[in-house]
Amino acid sequence: GYSQIIPYESIQAAEPSSGYLLEKELLMITEIRAGNDAAVHAILQEWSGQLAGLPVKQVKMIVTQLVLFVMRIVQSDASVCQLPMQEQDPLLELSRLRHGPEMIDYVSRYFVRVGRHVREAREKGIPRKFQRAKEWIREHLQEDGGLNSLAAYMNMSPKYLSARFKQVTGESFAEYQTRVRFERARELLLDTNRKVAEVAEIVGFSDTNYFSIAFKKHTGLTPTEFRRTFL
Repeated sequence: GYSQIIPYESIQAAEPSSGYLLEKELLMITEIRAGNDAAVHAILQEWSGQLAGLPVKQVKMIVTQLVLFVMRIVQSDASVCQLPMQEQDPLLELSRLRHGPEMIDYVSRYFVRVGRHVREAREKGIPRKFQRAKEWIREHLQEDGGLNSLAAYMNMSPKYLSARFKQVTGESFAEYQTRVRFERARELLLDTNRKVAEVAEIVGFSDTNYFSIAFKKHTGLTPTEFRRTFL
């Protein structure tokens, strides 16, 4: 701060002039906090194009505020802090950049890395057997078998698997499956080439209307409203 050290906690974030960009920022921060690095990458592709059309000073203001928010996310999560990110101080790195495109490129790579490290922090310490269980759930969202099918894959009884899954991961099978379903749905809805019915089918809903109702209950928006708001 002009040769003075300013604690970033003391900086008040100002709302950017573009309401559209603000909505994108909020969605991206939500996905970073969730550790959904694939969704972060998808949002960044659209967000970067919008930023590229702004003056350099406004770009720097927006990306600096976003970096501050994300640093708070990282510092507030002890498990994430323990992971080596091999990252220089992002604010210092950002201060050295002079052109909008290089600022956008730097923070985009930084946000993707943070999202990935948040996800890795969540999974750190989980036995490999249950890592495989989580991978199986993510890969079989379209199937109806649920817990029984996973139990057969894991060679465990459904009752024992259910208890151990909750104990090891901190979420029940149903909670984890539901969260992953709607994280994947949000990610797919960012692709405007996909129809809502196609997204519903990919994440395990045969009835598009029921998917819309469930999506709104989980996120507060219908799939159409989500697209209208964030795209």
